[in-house]
Amino acid sequence: MTVPARDSAAHDAAQPAMLEVSNLSKAFTLHIQGGARIEAFRDVAFSVAAGECLALVGPSGSGKSSVLRVVAGNYLAQCG
Repeated sequence: MTVPARDSAAHDAAQPAMLEVSNLSKAFTLHIQGGARIEAFRDVAFSVAAGECLALVGPSGSGKSSVLRVVAGNYLAQCG
């Protein structure tokens, strides 16, 4: 579920983003289960301006930690 927290067009014009994420997707391959793929998340996009706080919320297993690991460079993204 995507919930816009602000009017991004007005905010982006006022202050440039310190972090910009767009079209981020990640899937995991289960090698010991015949190469089955599990999609962790698809088409994630957000921006964070200087001084702004962002919260990733959702149920257990929805991909919050995986998004952060891709952004930090610990996981490779499929795209984005």
